[in-house]
Amino acid sequence: MAEWLIHVAVVAEPYVVPARDDWLSDRGNSVAIFAPAASGSPPPFDKVAKGRGCVLAVVGGVAVVGVYFPPSWPLADFEGALAEVGEELEDWAVTSGLVILNRGTNNTCVRQQGGSIVDLAFTTPSMARRVQGWKVEVDVETLSDHRYIRFDVSTSAPTTVPVTRSSIEEGPRWVLGRLDRELAEEAAIMEGWVVDAGPPGDVDAGAELLGASLTNVCDASMPRARPLPPRRRVYWWRTELHQLRQTCVAARRCYTRCL
Repeated sequence: MAEWLIHVAVVAEPYVVPARDDWLSDRGNSVAIFAPAASGSPPPFDKVAKGRGCVLAVVGGVAVVGVYFPPSWPLADFEGALAEVGEELEDWAVTSGLVILNRGTNNTCVRQQGGSIVDLAFTTPSMARRVQGWKVEVDVETLSDHRYIRFDVSTSAPTTVPVTRSSIEEGPRWVLGRLDRELAEEAAIMEGWVVDAGPPGDVDAGAELLGASLTNVCDASMPRARPLPPRRRVYWWRTELHQLRQTCVAARRCYTRCL
């Protein structure tokens, strides 16, 4: 989190939940919310609610909810049980007025038996318009079966940005040769659920909303042409830490292969 300048994280099955003001867990310590606070700053959480397997807090004006469902199905019937749970979750999201943020087909959990997409993010339609860059970190070692999931959330409502020739040229580009038409159709359907037609409004606002929806469809169905900016190095990072990380990852992989 320090390396990527992450402000808020939801952690499932944490090894330990420190007794600090910037950590908040459910009643069983199976899921937690972590929002690093600067030294001497007030606690970052507001309007806290806890249950067994779920925890809620308002961070920076945004309600963040962490939910953990422990698997109860036998491994032999994993795929069938996963499909059944997926249908139930889809029905629950529709009846609750929520939309899913997951994009693409990268597995969020990878084991020796195979991979699956079991880590899901839901939000309200209005907040979905503020979410950008949802992605699964495929090439990053987590020392876990689960991969990191990252996305940005704006704490303010989307604003209308004047469209100029320079802004068009500097906008995102995608690799059209790797377009997945099936994913594009599915993403377009999902965007149709997110976008609320509502009463006619400002033309510029409508155009911006359409542009955001098209961007989400493109991100879900093909990779961007320009690479993401490199990670920022934090002041305490040292060569010794990099070597220790490589040694730790190599030892874990060796241990996993021996199981």
